[in-house]
Amino acid sequence: MVIAYIALNFSEPNEERKARQIFMEISGGNKHFLITKDTFVSRMELIFKGLTKEEIETLYYSIDENSTGNIEYEELIRALSNKEKLLCDKNLKEAFSFFDKDNSGYISWNEIAEIIYPDGEIPKDIIKEFLKEIDQKEMKI
Repeated sequence: MVIAYIALNFSEPNEERKARQIFMEISGGNKHFLITKDTFVSRMELIFKGLTKEEIETLYYSIDENSTGNIEYEELIRALSNKEKLLCDKNLKEAFSFFDKDNSGYISWNEIAEIIYPDGEIPKDIIKEFLKEIDQKEMKI
């Protein structure tokens, strides 16, 4: 989530233009900002003749981070971003401030919920699963 925020808000304009061009090239001009697996595979076979179908599918699944079956524009931006350059202290502090809505120095579940589910509550089972991934401490909800 943080990398997506940084990539979409702090990329150099020229980098974003290039990423948009690459996206449009791979998607065949899809205006819905989604690339299906079939489209990705067929376009990549045309662009990179030396790659096998298995290599292209592996690349596809590594870009489709949320496993929706489509590569979204934001996912491709993240994949194409220079992470070393983007994840500098300044950008990380800005992103932290964006998520830390109450300026407490901590990011609470309420703040995360507000961003992910602005219209309602996050189901507790999703919160617990997410906590397992990001927090080494046992947290009570």
